[in-house]
Amino acid sequence: MALDFSAASSALKDDYQPAIREQLNNSLMLLAQVETNTADVEGTEAVISLHTGRNTGVGARAESGTLPTAGQQAYSTARIPVKFNYGRIQITGPIIEGMKSDRGSFTRAIDSESKGIVADLKRDVNRQCYTPNTGVVGTVVSVATNTVTFATEAEVRRQEVGQSFDFYDGDFASDDTGEVVASRDVAAKTVTYTGLGGVDAGDWVVRSGVTMGGAAITSKATEDAAQEIHGLEDIISDAVGTAGTSDGQAPVWLHGISGTATTIWASSQTDSVGVPTDSAFEAICDEVNLESGEDIDLGIVSHKGARAYANTLKTQKRFTNTVDLKGGFSAITFQTGRGEVALWAERDCLDDVAFLVNTSHLTHWVMSDWSFMDRDGSVLNRVSATDAYEATLYKYHELGTDKRNAHGKLTGLTV
Repeated sequence: MALDFSAASSALKDDYQPAIREQLNNSLMLLAQVETNTADVEGTEAVISLHTGRNTGVGARAESGTLPTAGQQAYSTARIPVKFNYGRIQITGPIIEGMKSDRGSFTRAIDSESKGIVADLKRDVNRQCYTPNTGVVGTVVSVATNTVTFATEAEVRRQEVGQSFDFYDGDFASDDTGEVVASRDVAAKTVTYTGLGGVDAGDWVVRSGVTMGGAAITSKATEDAAQEIHGLEDIISDAVGTAGTSDGQAPVWLHGISGTATTIWASSQTDSVGVPTDSAFEAICDEVNLESGEDIDLGIVSHKGARAYANTLKTQKRFTNTVDLKGGFSAITFQTGRGEVALWAERDCLDDVAFLVNTSHLTHWVMSDWSFMDRDGSVLNRVSATDAYEATLYKYHELGTDKRNAHGKLTGLTV
């Protein structure tokens, strides 16, 4: 049976879109653990009520004494703009033409492109789950001609060969733009670009096309201007960091609220930890519980961090247990006074950082799940001045929390 252009578009939307959506939604560990919320999305924003203060109208008094001044819980309504993620595939005109006599040629081409775009989107969105929403993937340690050295392997892995990056200095001014990764050496923690100009130690490396906002994030407006979803480096912060540090461009502001002005809107954090041990993990989990009344149920470290922790158990002649997570994932565990906690080894987590998460207080707000764009009546659209057609996948979503102090963070891990 002949396959026409309309049928090709329909095949992409009806046959491939459901499988792509399922693969992307079930293959990212962090998003698989948290609630997906569509009900609180109004227009292009998630609208939620956040608890930002306690009732101070309590206390003991003498008989016939003056009663405490009446108070109330403090709440803030947060309007959180969703972010827009895209993936595009292209099919040449000859392949489209060949479909008329050979549907198999179309299937082979789309299978290849679909697998490729799923793999690429998985890597990019997964990386966004752990990095600042400004698009920063790393911080320059040193520069030698066209080669940059970074502090951690994760910062190198976040940069794929062929991808393009921009460089910003500490004043959020552009030092260099559009530099393409030519090669990388993960073990040496280096990335070589096709060319560099004006890049200095301390510069931030940002995905090209993602606008940092051009200023320190000191307000809801500057926070909203950042274009990627919030990662854990934004969400979990003690709110006393400096804007622009490698562990987050917005450690103070989140969902339009300042953690320094609203102290309940800050996470527990311990710095200069050293070797990750049960004692270090238990201490931060206890602190989170004392501050928020919540229990940590998921820890996230780099692969080196997980090995360093496991090695501490070997010296004590102890063994790690494993636990199953949602989405078919499995993790080792660490011990606290309130039981075992899953510890996930994550490729996009920095070696010197551990995130401690209460998954019931992380939310994935979704305005529109992965879909092929067909607003012009067709999934496939002609590429101007070329004999090719393109299809665009999109998802409108955001990651965040309704209780920032229900999470914790360790920094300065020695691995």
